[in-house]
Amino acid sequence: MKIDQEARLRHANFPGAEGSLFLGDVTDALLRCFGAHEPPRVTELPGFDQQRWILVVSDPEVSITIESRSYWGMGLLSTCFLNSIKIVGPLNRRARIVFDLAAALGRNPWEAKWKNRFAKNTGVTSTEEKEKWEALIEFGRDDLSNTIDSIRSKAESLEQELPSLADDAPDGWDGDLALEEIGAAYAEWRLQRMLCTTALRPE
Repeated sequence: MKIDQEARLRHANFPGAEGSLFLGDVTDALLRCFGAHEPPRVTELPGFDQQRWILVVSDPEVSITIESRSYWGMGLLSTCFLNSIKIVGPLNRRARIVFDLAAALGRNPWEAKWKNRFAKNTGVTSTEEKEKWEALIEFGRDDLSNTIDSIRSKAESLEQELPSLADDAPDGWDGDLALEEIGAAYAEWRLQRMLCTTALRPE
């Protein structure tokens, strides 16, 4: 990734962006999971080492500050770095972002390569870190599940109202097409329910 003259993070082909910054898989996935947002602001620019930086990404509801720094070995290896992530905003949004991040990575984002060094540097044991992440992930899963179930509730409600809607429908209204669309909503509900059930399933 590149940094423009306003210290905004840009793709490598963005005109005028020059300074380089190495994100890593966790931050890259986190930015993709965040949703629509303005270009992240780099509040601490990287020096010689492109893996030392701080950036902030936000929308009107949530702000995320990500700090990349080494936790041992003076940062000589890529596995010596950690991402400190601070999310400020409503609990349901924070939990959904963390849930989506863990699902997108396909691995546990809290697991460090060198656990003892990580615990010594951060003051947090791997067990404590795991518990905090999993609590948010579970909350995010429940929130997603409730959102998915609302699709079925709306489809059921509309299906029950179809007879009365047909009485007042304008000319050309197609009741069969309406039923097909409700059926598609049920199919979408079943698919999303299956994906939510299997996502991050414990081994």
